Amino acid sequence: MKVLEKVVKIRKQKLLDSYFITLPINLVKLAGIDENNVKNYMAKYIDYDTENKIVRLTFIKVG
Repeated sequence: MKVLEKVVKIRKQKLLDSYFITLPINLVKLAGIDENNVKNYMAKYIDYDTENKIVRLTFIKVG
């Protein structure tokens, strides 16, 4: 999963406080965000759970 790979890279670079990622449409749907407005949202990385292989994100409306 490319999003997870990107998050691991981000973690190694220690950019957690300021780095934002965009999400593929299928993940945005899972997050309950209207895909018609997806360009108006960014997701800020919060936590990568290595044991359960999940990423916890918070979504921020940007427009």
